[in-house]
Amino acid sequence: MTANHSSPCLKLAIAGWDPFIQVTNDTPPYEIKGPAVDVINLIMGQLGYCYTLTRPPDNDWGFPLPNGSWTGSIGMLHRKEVDMSATVYMVTESRSTAIDFSEGVYMGEQTISYVRPTLTSDIAGFVKPYVPGVRLLYPFICDNIALPVCT
Repeated sequence: MTANHSSPCLKLAIAGWDPFIQVTNDTPPYEIKGPAVDVINLIMGQLGYCYTLTRPPDNDWGFPLPNGSWTGSIGMLHRKEVDMSATVYMVTESRSTAIDFSEGVYMGEQTISYVRPTLTSDIAGFVKPYVPGVRLLYPFICDNIALPVCT
């Protein structure tokens, strides 16, 4: 999607939704925080884009009007005034007719979490490569290579 502006950075619409997006000031440059901001920073970093933030005049997500237009940040997306949204939306049928949604991002009630991988010692680790299937390969290995396990 391409918006009607000439900035080298993507233009993102924001609307607050605690605790995912918290807008801490109402004038540009906007300061935002929350887990959705971390997701946006990861996406933009991976894609190699910088971004600027803008708020809809009504500071709302948006709803459809009888004439088919939209208000809020969805209206900004629909009119192509912004490239994408930094706001978390619930997918509804009416919204999906106006804008394209990304793949879903799961966010729990309070945090985005995962189990941090750790190195652990395993006293039996040296025998784990020798599962029963590997023993079936010994005749093929022993025909070609002289190993102590073959004798």
